[in-house]
Amino acid sequence: MKIDENCFLRGCACYDHRSKDPTVEVVRKDWVGLTDKEQTKLFTDWDEDKGWGPFIEAIEAKLKEKNT
Repeated sequence: MKIDENCFLRGCACYDHRSKDPTVEVVRKDWVGLTDKEQTKLFTDWDEDKGWGPFIEAIEAKLKEKNT
């Protein structure tokens, strides 16, 4: 059984009796950022007339895609 390390470190595992079990492995997933190419594409695809909101949402969506 595995418990996500970020959840464990935030304290939500304190409510999970499994975190005390020596057979439970606490796992950590390394953060994956955007490559230079992905950053450039997001920026060049950005429509300045639509404002910052859609640009920020596109960045968030790409990071979420890479980190789930």
